[in-house]
Amino acid sequence: MKKSNDFDNNFQQEDNPIDLRKLFWKMLRYWYLFILFPAITLTGAYLYLRYTPPTYQAKLKLLIKDEKSSGQVSEANVLKEMGFTASSRNIENEVLILQSSKLMEEVVKDLNLQYRYWQKGRIRNSDLYQLSPVEVVSWVPDSTFKGTVTLQIEELDNNNFNLSIGDTLRKGEFGKVLVIPGGKVTLSQTFEGQALNGKENPLFIDIKDPLQLARQLAGRVQAAKIGKNSTMLDITLEDGVPQRASDILRELIDVYNEKEIEDKNRIYENTLRFIDERLNLLTDELQTVESEVRNIMTRSGLIDMSTQGSLLLTELSQYNREYIDIEVQREILESIETFLKANPNSFEFVPTNMTLDNLTLSALLGRFNELLIERERIQSTLGPNHPNIAILEKQLSNLRSNILENVAALKKDIQVGRQGGQ
Repeated sequence: MKKSNDFDNNFQQEDNPIDLRKLFWKMLRYWYLFILFPAITLTGAYLYLRYTPPTYQAKLKLLIKDEKSSGQVSEANVLKEMGFTASSRNIENEVLILQSSKLMEEVVKDLNLQYRYWQKGRIRNSDLYQLSPVEVVSWVPDSTFKGTVTLQIEELDNNNFNLSIGDTLRKGEFGKVLVIPGGKVTLSQTFEGQALNGKENPLFIDIKDPLQLARQLAGRVQAAKIGKNSTMLDITLEDGVPQRASDILRELIDVYNEKEIEDKNRIYENTLRFIDERLNLLTDELQTVESEVRNIMTRSGLIDMSTQGSLLLTELSQYNREYIDIEVQREILESIETFLKANPNSFEFVPTNMTLDNLTLSALLGRFNELLIERERIQSTLGPNHPNIAILEKQLSNLRSNILENVAALKKDIQVGRQGGQ
């Protein structure tokens, strides 16, 4: 019983309420901490916001059109009606192309982003994108250029300036070439923004290698598909200057579209050249057949045609049309075979033709051209060593073997049909 009473007493002691007044006076002894900690937090937040350069995000949406399923009238759909195929678009590959350094390098050169103009400030440096009173007209690097150089410009008068690179000082004239460590530079006045004020307000110009800068910018481009089954991409870019971020994304889309048009034009040129070759071949064969018909008519005395002669001529014309159709098929098959066998270690675009009656061969050729277009686009933007290139080339090699086997079988069938007709 004694143990039980001790337990009850301890429980009652532990259940006593907290003395708030005593706790308050204990905390009041550290009153200075309640003032110091918020002051330090607010001061740190103020300094961070004051001295950290702001970052802005530019965003746009890009629709990746698939001509095979869009239902719209386009050049690709018109050629498809003639027997040529249009390639489907792989969204993942399009994202890689948009984030490629080769595409971004053209953006850098088009917008002259390799030249960055800025001035020092009491709090932080000011970026003078499109506001610099001086611009680089030309820059020709030499073998000593290490990928980046910073110029300090101090205007002397309307025509002359001092240029400093570290401890090196040069005096130059606007509009004339100036030899400096790393290359040759030509500067000109733009009369934009605030004028230079001698040593009190010098202008700094960072000159960077376009490819190195393109790699940095490409790594900051984010592209994501909107929705699971959507072909629309949401593209974003963060930069310290909102106008520059917006300009980069707009120029990136323009360059992307230009590359797409160049790829299509190259395919159409190959297609038209193929059609011209076939038309010239058919013209020669038609002239030969017409000459044979005239010779037969002359030898058979059909110059003054009777009813019987007209029937014979009709039958002969029908036979000639069938013969020409067979010859056209054979010539097309031989042309396809020549295209594929000419360079066994490389791949060339092989157009199809609407006179091909074999659906299997047409489907194989269409898929071959789709993969070839995809390989060329990835190779031109992502480089020849991208892992997707090896995968596509393996598929192209297998398809080429299947096409050659199909062509050989069709040529054999045509030969058997010609022998049976004779």
